[in-house]
Amino acid sequence: WAQAESPSSVDLTSVHFVNALQGWAVGHQGLVLHSTDGGRTWLRQLDSLRIGALLNQQSSRKAGRVPVEGSTDFPLLDVWFEDALHGFVIGAFNLVFHTEDGGQNWSPWSAHMDNPQGLHLYAIRPAGDTLFVAGEQGLLLRLNRQKQRFEALPTPYNGSYFNLIGTPQLILAIGLRGNAYRSTDKGQSWQ
Repeated sequence: WAQAESPSSVDLTSVHFVNALQGWAVGHQGLVLHSTDGGRTWLRQLDSLRIGALLNQQSSRKAGRVPVEGSTDFPLLDVWFEDALHGFVIGAFNLVFHTEDGGQNWSPWSAHMDNPQGLHLYAIRPAGDTLFVAGEQGLLLRLNRQKQRFEALPTPYNGSYFNLIGTPQLILAIGLRGNAYRSTDKGQSWQ
């Protein structure tokens, strides 16, 4: 292991690479970093100042239940990219941003979430061709690509889900107190 060059010293929470060279890392203060050299060096793509401006410009504050007033820290908790251009970052208080150009520009997506309480979002992962988000209080969401909306799924557990593992055949939601539930039908039923 070797220390990578980074333009920030805030806590990082997640990293995702789409190939051997292109990767993104997220963390506190709305930080999104991008590497094009396999993680040796990182450039800043997004931070709390820019997030605050984007949320105010888009009037997402009310529609997406993201608290903006007086905020300086927007904790981002996970990142996932489908390819080198299309990706999502998610975080506390229903914070969601989407990019279609590798992170050069980000669009608020909080209003695209069935999350009226503004619960924290902890993990975003694919299972086959379906994308899922896991959060607090039993929140599991599935992307309806046609509607461009993450729709809530009923689950048998009311505790927080902190991680997701997906394969083409199943999605596994992992939560508090050793709870884990799997679905083999894209989230329609859980065991």
